[in-house]
Amino acid sequence: MSEPGGPLDRDGWERVSSRTRSALREAGDRVAVAQDAARGMENLTSQALWALSRVVLVQERGQERSREAELRAPLHQLAEACQDAVLIGRQIHRLLGEAVEEIRTATATMAAVRPDLAGQDLVHHVTLGARLAVLEEGLVRCRPVLEQAVVRLTSAAEHAHQSVPASEGTVPRFPVEAVDRRLSVALEVGETLRRDLAAAQADSGRARGRVDTLCRAATARMAAHHARAPFPDQTATAPGVGR
Repeated sequence: MSEPGGPLDRDGWERVSSRTRSALREAGDRVAVAQDAARGMENLTSQALWALSRVVLVQERGQERSREAELRAPLHQLAEACQDAVLIGRQIHRLLGEAVEEIRTATATMAAVRPDLAGQDLVHHVTLGARLAVLEEGLVRCRPVLEQAVVRLTSAAEHAHQSVPASEGTVPRFPVEAVDRRLSVALEVGETLRRDLAAAQADSGRARGRVDTLCRAATARMAAHHARAPFPDQTATAPGVGR
């Protein structure tokens, strides 16, 4: 076992490897769930666009009395799809935050062992650190883009709710173009997010592989160093013996 503050021994490297791999596995799992959720958000946004197309058809007919009844269902569908997509967007936002924290844990764990490294091990360590930094940066960058999609979906849901015809009175004109723009942006964000998360999940797997490579190499070099070290002289006479 290594001394506190001293160079890592084999057990120490195994603990570092286990802790880092565990953090990266947790990050990858959260990214995988977020990726599935992004697909769900994308599907709901597509449903909202389909409901919007029905609203357009009804509005183009004229006949205000018949429009009043026919608009209720697609407007409710539009609002519900957007609201469900907003809930999923917030879930993705939380998952990305948790994944980033796990990556930071992995980064901090590996940073603590850098003073023990030299040569090729240090090169592997620097490469791993750069990969983790890129992975973290990519996930952090996804969050504000996701927030903008949530804002647009929330706005579309509010427009739909406000435009549902009352039981009596005139039917308000629904702002089709404005809502279409918001939904189109949200759909594009969902598609991009899903691709980015797929890449991030693959990167987290590759990072775990690099952790294994680094820790195995470090323990192998340590074992080789100990094998080459001379054994202490066992022939020396102990003090006070043989006199």
